[in-house]
Amino acid sequence: MIEAVLSTDDAKRVAESLRRLRQIGLSDAANTDGVALRLYERLGFKPYGIESKALRIDGTFFDEALLALDFSEAAPD
Repeated sequence: MIEAVLSTDDAKRVAESLRRLRQIGLSDAANTDGVALRLYERLGFKPYGIESKALRIDGTFFDEALLALDFSEAAPD
């Protein structure tokens, strides 16, 4: 797994240039209003789970939403 901080446009360009890439994973912790999650979904990311208590800050636990942008249909085998 490679972890990096990229803009969504940069991430899509990288993914499209890597022909074998099947998906980009994204996690969003401590997002209580859902605005970011709706943005990710508009960009094509699909939610696939929640990791409970994934992040702890100052003794408070936060769940983490897990999303993926799937390229498997467009990528060659």
